[in-house]
Amino acid sequence: MNIAVQPATAYSPEANATFEELDRRVNEVFRQVQEWRGWKMVSNPETRPEQLLALVREIFKSVCWYQAHTTEAGFHMFGRLPKNEIRLMQVLSAHKAEEAEHGLWAHEDHDKLSHVSGRRAPSDEGSASPATFAVAAVWWRMAQIEDPLGYLGAEYLFDGAPIALAQAEAERIRNFRMSELEAAE
Repeated sequence: MNIAVQPATAYSPEANATFEELDRRVNEVFRQVQEWRGWKMVSNPETRPEQLLALVREIFKSVCWYQAHTTEAGFHMFGRLPKNEIRLMQVLSAHKAEEAEHGLWAHEDHDKLSHVSGRRAPSDEGSASPATFAVAAVWWRMAQIEDPLGYLGAEYLFDGAPIALAQAEAERIRNFRMSELEAAE
């Protein structure tokens, strides 16, 4: 499954090779996700709507928790770029500022799903899961040790994997109705 936007022919052969490698890596991560028991639950037509609701709520909770950390780590990475890369720093900073909103959106969506189920808001639900903590830790490791251009690969994965997941379950997502979730809760 090729989930990336097809690059324009104006890109250099090196850039196109990089896109192909990033696509290969995202597809490998997606293959690994498909082996995960959580994916098997999501893709099973017998899974009850309340189970899916609980999983989506947990995903939003994780995004609420790690987004501030990954945003800060991203800006730290940009600070390590060569100082003559002014335009690159401007573009990446603008992109990361837009990404910061994702945590706010996740919080709003978590609250909506929590309202449906009678659950508390993410800020009331304690600390991060080990997996969510690991996401933030990996971003901080990249920010402090790895080449700062690694940011592009991390964003490519974080932006590309959900597209692959959504495409794989598009029909089920289309048929997912809030009224069914409300009835399930």
